[in-house]
Amino acid sequence: MEGTIGEIRMFAGNFAPYEWAFCAGQTFAIQAYTALYAVIGTYYGGDGRSTFKLPDLQGRTIVGAGQGAGLSLYNIGTSVGVEGVSIDTTQMPMHTHAVNYAQTGSASVAIKASADQSGEPNPSGNLLGAPAAVSETLYSTPVPPKQPVAMGQGTLKVNSVSGPQLTGLTVQSTGGSGPILVHENRQPGLALNYVICINGIFPARN
Repeated sequence: MEGTIGEIRMFAGNFAPYEWAFCAGQTFAIQAYTALYAVIGTYYGGDGRSTFKLPDLQGRTIVGAGQGAGLSLYNIGTSVGVEGVSIDTTQMPMHTHAVNYAQTGSASVAIKASADQSGEPNPSGNLLGAPAAVSETLYSTPVPPKQPVAMGQGTLKVNSVSGPQLTGLTVQSTGGSGPILVHENRQPGLALNYVICINGIFPARN
């Protein structure tokens, strides 16, 4: 079938028509196909001195060369894309995990108390201090203050605390188990042959 040199078509047969070749990355001699080399050059490989290569479209789709609005730049002859992708932590969206914990536990706390005697037997300021003698009055002669000291052993009842003591924290996992696997990244497709015209009408430049 007649075509323009360098033209690529899809062909449903399992052979390449006369004067056409499969787009399979074959190496051609420049001397034998000067017209085809003049059209495609070494965009698809070759040393440019004695050889050049045809495009390799085996297992690939075609994307238009250039840069569309809001899209990436694709230079002619550039191969892009992969069949599968492995997701890593940098690609995960923001999410949350449930945390299981037991709101129980115990802790030891050293509570300091003043060693000074109180000015009255029943102080109302909630200050922990040494007991006062009954004979002392509010206006008794003050004594030099002493440094706080640790209370003796005993039981101190605490009516409330500012927050629970969390023990045995476990974070629930999310997703599957086992190693990270590659997930399918291909669109549905049908395999056909791409063929390129290697001898035919030489294209005139526009």
